[in-house]
Amino acid sequence: MNLTIKTVLLSLLLVALYSQSATVGDSATYYTSGNQTYQYIYGSGIQDSTTLGNRDANAVTSGVQANTYIPAPTGPTPVQVTCPYNQVYDNILCQCVCIVGYYFQGADCVPYTNIVPICGKNEIYKDGRCGCDKGFFLIGNKCDICPPYSAYDLPTLSCPCVSGYALVNGLCALIYNPPAPAPKPVVPVCTINQKLVNGNCVCLENFFMIKGVCTYCVSPNYYDAQLAICRPTCSVNQVLDINTLTCICNGGFFNING
Repeated sequence: MNLTIKTVLLSLLLVALYSQSATVGDSATYYTSGNQTYQYIYGSGIQDSTTLGNRDANAVTSGVQANTYIPAPTGPTPVQVTCPYNQVYDNILCQCVCIVGYYFQGADCVPYTNIVPICGKNEIYKDGRCGCDKGFFLIGNKCDICPPYSAYDLPTLSCPCVSGYALVNGLCALIYNPPAPAPKPVVPVCTINQKLVNGNCVCLENFFMIKGVCTYCVSPNYYDAQLAICRPTCSVNQVLDINTLTCICNGGFFNING
């Protein structure tokens, strides 16, 4: 008896499922429930202006039908579902979804072209793209500032140091040129009648530099600093003859017995 009841129930279930099978037409998908025929709008490709309902005039879809959909007859009597602008009813998710080319921003569907990207560090969104903010430069693959004592070079996207500076640990440092070592002092070799004083050769005491040689003036001669010579002491009415370094009489005077 139990097997017969199960067989009858299974037969009735197969008949009910067969009566709800869907048929595919040239331009739309239809399904039947009892004696009534229903039409799938979503995804059928039909462009029926009477079903545009709440669609945005600027919405662009590719083969996606308007947003009016009659759910499949798997429960209570089907009801019409109306979605907001730029949305259609998804009969799989059983909810309104954005049409092709749109995405949810809050509760609204907006086109993908309105997405503002998240720019990186020191970047700003301008003219439809991310670029370096004011005061920053594209160095390598990131926006940064040039270190002190450097200048931005656009062709190489780098910051070479200015003249006299070199890059050390990411900073431009002054190039250190150590001074040349001081030459070793040359100790002069003093000549005759000279002695070394504070690194210089000077004449010995009572000796005087005359024509490059330290000379001693023999008395009665004396050293004439103005003429840098040893000269004799001239008497009255005499003058020194530079050529002979002797005393001669003034003009009008004659040497008589000395």
